Amino acid sequence: MPRDREKYNAWMRANRHRYAEAERARRRTDRYRAHERGRAVERRAEQRRKLLDFLGGRCQRCGIADERLLQFHHANGGGNQHRREAATAPGGKGTSYRYYAELLAWARERPGSVELLCANCHILAEWELEHGREDIA
Repeated sequence: MPRDREKYNAWMRANRHRYAEAERARRRTDRYRAHERGRAVERRAEQRRKLLDFLGGRCQRCGIADERLLQFHHANGGGNQHRREAATAPGGKGTSYRYYAELLAWARERPGSVELLCANCHILAEWELEHGREDIA
């Protein structure tokens, strides 16, 4: 491929179909797909980290800070619906990367609507939403 920009552009115009076919073939390879999966994992982890940092990085009830145990709780319910809407939004394609980005925007717009809870506290919070806090024995 020529290094001169004008020659490169002329070559691309003349060989666009060959280049497009080669690019399609490259994207069908297992190596490319594995690379894209790896990038998706990195993007998802980065967005989750931003959300954890924004919400304080600790369970808001018991204070545990182990990231493996922390979950996001919609304080007023509606988490499943919100996840579905984020997945079907333009460009969403059901990715958790998009969900974390949407959830971060949601938390910024509506302070207190999203809580960071450990798994145990999250289960209790969901139970309290369903049954009411006074039912706790």
